[in-house]
Order: sequence, then C-alpha cells, then structure tokens
Amino acid sequence: MEIPDELNALLAAMKLTGKEPAWKFSASTDQVTVQLTWTKAKEQEAPSCKPKPALKSKPPSTRRRDAKRYDQWMAKKTAVVPAVPIQQTTITQTEARDSVVGHVLTPTKYKGEPVGVVVNRDIVTSPYNPNKACHRLVFYTSTNDRGKRSRIDFEEGFDIDDPDLLRTPPTHIARKWLLHAGQLGSQTDGMVTRYNVDTCNRPLPVSAPVFEKTVIRRINIAAVDVIWDYAPRKINIVTMGDLRDPNTPGNLYVHNTDKFIGTQYKKTVYREFYDGSFSRQVQRTEKDNHLGILGPIIKAEVGDVIEVVFKNMASFDNSIYLKNLPLDNEMSKHLRNGVKPGDVKIYKWRVPERSGPGRNEPNCVGYTYNSPVYPNRDIATGLIGPLLICKRGVLDVYGNRKDKTNREFALAFVIFNEANSHYFDENVRERAPNRTNLDDSIFKQSNNKFSINGFIFSNIPNLEMVEGDTIAWYTYSFGSFLGAHSNHFHGQTFVKTSALSFRDDVIGVVPGSYETVEMFADNPGTWFVHCHLGLHMSAGMLGTYTILPRNHTGPFKGYKEHV
Repeated sequence: MEIPDELNALLAAMKLTGKEPAWKFSASTDQVTVQLTWTKAKEQEAPSCKPKPALKSKPPSTRRRDAKRYDQWMAKKTAVVPAVPIQQTTITQTEARDSVVGHVLTPTKYKGEPVGVVVNRDIVTSPYNPNKACHRLVFYTSTNDRGKRSRIDFEEGFDIDDPDLLRTPPTHIARKWLLHAGQLGSQTDGMVTRYNVDTCNRPLPVSAPVFEKTVIRRINIAAVDVIWDYAPRKINIVTMGDLRDPNTPGNLYVHNTDKFIGTQYKKTVYREFYDGSFSRQVQRTEKDNHLGILGPIIKAEVGDVIEVVFKNMASFDNSIYLKNLPLDNEMSKHLRNGVKPGDVKIYKWRVPERSGPGRNEPNCVGYTYNSPVYPNRDIATGLIGPLLICKRGVLDVYGNRKDKTNREFALAFVIFNEANSHYFDENVRERAPNRTNLDDSIFKQSNNKFSINGFIFSNIPNLEMVEGDTIAWYTYSFGSFLGAHSNHFHGQTFVKTSALSFRDDVIGVVPGSYETVEMFADNPGTWFVHCHLGLHMSAGMLGTYTILPRNHTGPFKGYKEHV
C-alpha cells in the first residue's frame, strides 16, 4: 500500500521513517478499515548534572520507597565518627603537665577533720568520643518498619532517654543485670527478672589526649553495731502524755517489760570515720544530728568519682551500694556476696551525667544507699543512708553547697520490722527474756517501729532553720508494700520541680523511692511533719521542725550565715 506524502513527512519529523507499522483490519458489509500504528522507541535520557537533594531528616515510614537511600541515611545516622586530633607540640604538653600534675588538694576545715575529698588533676587519654555513643537502633513497637520482630535490648553506652546526655564516658556494663521491685520482700516473692546489655561490636572512637580534672570524693564508712533507742524522750508531743503510761496512746511501742523489748534494740548502722584505720569515729554535730539511724550523707557532682573505703565491723556479711550509680571497678561481686566481718573493701563509683539532676530539676537530688546482701534483713537492721548527686559547680571541695540553699535535711519514713533484723533473737533474749510466744499479735505489732530517721513520736532532733532560709528536703521510703507514705509539712509549702513545677505541702513516697522538694522558710514557729496515714501517725511516725525568727539568739549553728 502506498503511503501519502503528507504522512511520510510526518513520519520523518517523528523519526519513524523505515519502521514497519502495526496493521489492524476491521470490515463491515459496506467498508473495510485499515489502522496503521507506528511505535516510537524510548530514547535514553541524558545524565543530569543536578545532584539529588540530601536527606535532611528521617523519611516518613509511608514514603520509604527508595531502600538504598534509606540505608544510606541510616548508615550516616549511626556512623561512629573519629575525633579530630588536637594539634599539640612538645612545649604545650610540657607546660600543661607542669601546671597540673602532682597537685593533690586535701582540704581541712579544722584540725583533725577527716579527709573528705581529694582532687586529682591529671593528663589522661580519653578512649571515648564524648559526642558519640555506640548503640543499636531500638524499636519500641511490636514490629519495626521492615516487618521484623523488634528486640528490646541494649548495647554499651546506649541511653534510653537521651543519647546526648552521655557526655561522661560510658561504663563497660555488658552483662546480665537484675531487675526487681523496690519494695522489700518482693524479690523473695518472685518479683524479679533479668535484662541483658550486649557488648558493642563496633569499634569505639578514640579521641586525642585531653586534659581532664577528676574530683575524687573519698569517705571512710563502716558498718558498726549500736544500741539504738527509738524514743529517748518518752513523751507524746501531741497529747504531752507520758508514753510509759499504759493508758497513753503509743504505749505499746515503748512498753518495756520482761516480755516486751521496748525502744532499745541492737542494730547495725553506717557511720563515718576519720581515716582508713577506722580507729576514730566522726562525731555528729547539730547540722547532721537529724540523720539519726541513717548513715552519713554522701555527696558528689556529675563527673566526680565517689570512693568509699568500707569496713564491716558487724558480725554478719554486708556491704554498701550506692543506687543509681554504676560501679567503676570489678568489685560488684562483693555487693551480693558481702564483706566478711573485719574485712575492708574499696568501692568506686563514677557519677555519669544521666545519674545527675535533669535539666528542670533542683541543683541536687536525693538517692539512697544500703546493703544489698540480704536487703530485707539488712535494711531492717539499720543499714541505710542518703546519697546526693548535684549538678556541676554546685559543691565546693568540702561538699558544701555554693548555691542559694542554706540547709539540707534527709528524712527516711521507714517502718522498721525488728522481727526481720539480724539481731532479733538476741534482742528478745537480752530485753524480753520471759517472752516465749513470738507469734503473739501484740508482741509482733510492738516490734514495728513507725519512724522518721529511726525516731518515733517526734524524737527526731535539730530540724531547725532560720526565717528566710532556702531548704532542701530529701524524703525516702523503705519497706514492704505497706510502706507507702503521704508526708505532710505543716505551716509551710514547698516546691517540687521536674518537667513541671507545683507548690504543695504533701508529698507521697512509696517503698524504694525518693523525692526532692525545696522550701522557703517564711513562717516562724514549730510545725509538724508527719505521715498523713492515720495508723502511721498514731503509731509514732511524726516529728517537728522549727523555723527560728530572723533575729533569734541561741546556740543553734547548723546553718549558713545570714545577711
């Protein structure tokens, strides 16, 4: 069939000359239709010089069509970038070394005071890039974006809340760890499990030598036996009645006969000593008398190293463990196995950024320490104490605060069940020799001491401050599931600051927890502080604190000087 010239010209313009068309026929009774179809081949596009735009953010899961680009983005996101070496010369290194090495500061406030802190300034080589953490991507849903089952586990250096907080070198913690409830007795009842921290398989970056100041806060602590009196004054300050009177509420908890122990028990407590010889114990002053049965306050800043020289001077195995801090050495086995009577162990904890106060929290927050060998029995025997972790620059070399806070008080609301104490049988033999039925309900109740720092019925001393003071209260709770407390401060309000701040006069604590609140003392007088649960308060879990007038005169010296 001959193709018209007009069609040939069109085919030439479309570069279809010489190509065979596809034929299609259709016929009817009066005509025949022929359809010719030419198909133009797809030309290869010229390469574009314009680069693909870089991915600035994680693409949404619904648009991850380019798997290669997503893998490139993921590789870039998780890459470990080596630190840039710092240009140094022999002269600069020598000058820096001469200026810092060998300077050890041992501050002393007065003659004979124990060494409380040692400041070492050394040139160290940090094996970590402080801006990068070695961790795998963790998915918190049932399946990840590629349909694979998620794994809820971690690698060394991974911070669940915010990897940017990992500015202090991560501790090597790749192993199995224990996870249990903070309530005493829950572990033996089965509320316990383990979680794994895997070894980081990628090489950690190595940074250039840096100059680092390490503050080592050293304290000598021993577990010592004492005869503890829960109520040195046998007076109920609410009714002003004599607690030794059988008709006085509260008599059950101080009743002392040949069948009831009374208020004095043999216990084991943490106490501070002047040096590692443990020959002379540090005597408490008005500033810390309120601690009572608690051990000394251990203070540190973020980035510090806490070194505890610990001696067991009791008759049973025990140890000391600072909560919320990872051990800095291989002494963890001694925590669970305990330190034998008469032995001395040195524990070191480095305070990482993630263990300190959050961005919106107070300058110092309270934690606790205790003996973890037999937690239920050790704590019932008295082995507990307060721990304070502060932001950088808040503490001086003596452990005193440099901010606006004038006084600090640690209050532990604890129901001591003396039946769980290591010395319960001995206490019964020595102080209730004619007691034969240990299962008597009244006798059992008499051995539950509803205390604040080991004191009942407002025997806690030296909760004193001055009008205009800023006070930090650290409240704790230990015990079983019955040890939840609602702590009420009369006469004042406090501020609790975290993500949000609120003002109140009641703060709740549950067993194994701790709360930090701040108070501005503006209402002079003597006020109640107590647990608001009726049974706890009537059994003695109450005390008083005093706000002295600004122009007061007296022997009280447990506060900073006022303008």
